[in-house]
Amino acid sequence: MNLFSKIFSKNEPKPAVQEKTPLSLEIGDIVTYNMKDFEVTGKITYRDGRHQLFHYLLFDDSEGKILTASMDEEMKLGIFQRVLPAHHQSFPSHIEYENVMYYKAREASARILGYGSYSRLHGILAKVAEYRDAAGKFLLQLETWGTEQKMMIGYPIEPFELKIIAGKK
Repeated sequence: MNLFSKIFSKNEPKPAVQEKTPLSLEIGDIVTYNMKDFEVTGKITYRDGRHQLFHYLLFDDSEGKILTASMDEEMKLGIFQRVLPAHHQSFPSHIEYENVMYYKAREASARILGYGSYSRLHGILAKVAEYRDAAGKFLLQLETWGTEQKMMIGYPIEPFELKIIAGKK
């Protein structure tokens, strides 16, 4: 390196590269699941005290999915598909959907932090109930945000089933 290049070179610090995990996804990141690439277009963070649950809206050219992620003693992940709107006034102890009985595993209220396509939900208090079938193979979630309610059906997955590519900022 000669004298002029030392004097005129810019010593700009380079941003540190952060490892992407299912708990740190952002809008624009790419998630590969089941040999398909999905873009993260929406993110909801549910906060209930110290516990956080993340919902990521994933889209490819033909379908959308919802990836859920939380960390208790271990990372818990699920892939969900939105189904017809639910019509429950409260969260019953069990729900039958497509001839499968689901039993309530957890119910909570949480404040929503919404980003991207979910930004309209920012600040709303949501109620969430999680249901499991008897074998623990399938999951069902009911959520209410004021007068709006949604139901999702899915199944648990393992972290190794996902590949994450950071989006451009």
